[in-house]
Amino acid sequence: MYRKNDPVALEHCPGYSVESVIESLRTGLEHLGGLERFIKPGERVLLKPNLLRAAPPEAAVTTHPVVVEAAIQLVREIGAEPFVGDSPGFGSAGKVARASGIEEVCLRLDVPLINFEQKVTRDGIEGGMFRRFEVAKEAIEADKIINLAKAKTHQQMTLTLGVKNLFGCLPGLDKARWHLQAGTDGFYFGRMIAELAILIEADLTILDAVVGMDGNGPGGGRVREFGFFALSENPFVLDVVVSGLFGIDPRKVPVLAAGIELGAAPSSPKEIEILGADPYSLKVSDFLIPSAQRVGFGLRGLLFRALKRTFTPKVRIRHRRCVLCNACVEICPADALSNDGKRIRVSRKDCINCYCCAEVCPHNAVRIR
Repeated sequence: MYRKNDPVALEHCPGYSVESVIESLRTGLEHLGGLERFIKPGERVLLKPNLLRAAPPEAAVTTHPVVVEAAIQLVREIGAEPFVGDSPGFGSAGKVARASGIEEVCLRLDVPLINFEQKVTRDGIEGGMFRRFEVAKEAIEADKIINLAKAKTHQQMTLTLGVKNLFGCLPGLDKARWHLQAGTDGFYFGRMIAELAILIEADLTILDAVVGMDGNGPGGGRVREFGFFALSENPFVLDVVVSGLFGIDPRKVPVLAAGIELGAAPSSPKEIEILGADPYSLKVSDFLIPSAQRVGFGLRGLLFRALKRTFTPKVRIRHRRCVLCNACVEICPADALSNDGKRIRVSRKDCINCYCCAEVCPHNAVRIR
């Protein structure tokens, strides 16, 4: 179980040169006791980037390839054996890694790149809501896990940082099935992701916030230069600190609200020890939160349901951008999307507003309004 008093290291980084990234990460790790505190020689270390979907590095959709390269070099300095793995929302890890530049890094440095396909069943956490999870075998069998997350917004979860990145440890379409089971309620879904993150218990989280995304992320938002890395043993406290830098109450972020409830993090960044860079120098005053926020109003009954139907953001297809690639149709856990040969159709009665379609669309043809 993560301790809610784990420290967070913050480090400025001016850009994605290998030298700058390695220097920033090395300094951040020194604040936490060095990488050797987390990894021992000879261990197999999973580097888990954010490989949401195929996109170039400058789109800020995935973890930057230079961050992966720096992590590989630092792990090898310890004498450990790194490998890279993930299960993208759409497509294989190889395809997404190729578009994002991560495949080239793995080939050049002779590091295995694995698409999570095999799974093992694990009981849920003690006192949790969810009895069991089917988790990627490669993640379970790794000696250590370094979680290489990307700083972005998320139209259902508000933010996708360290904790949300571990959702990728569910193989393939299992993520879509979880969206169907838990995705009709944002905080219920956040609770599931929080319990999964505690079960996985990554040994170290590094958040790539050199360049990230605000607005309607995680795939179609506004690319922003934030200029820093955040590092911690505990992804929950890391996310609480970073949400504070972005001006967002962590209790409004479903995965963090669940983590606070589970005792994995405090409710305020003020209760967390922050090392390295002055957090005030990293604050983002004009951070744009996603427009697709769920309706609550504290109401119940017929009035609540009527307001929710009226004001809950809905999926719209930008038909002029759509190329009928079927990515949205294939990922939809509720089978609410269909291709009639001329355009993508949305079934309002079947849509559960999980916004998986917007996440995976490679042409930003899905809009949440």
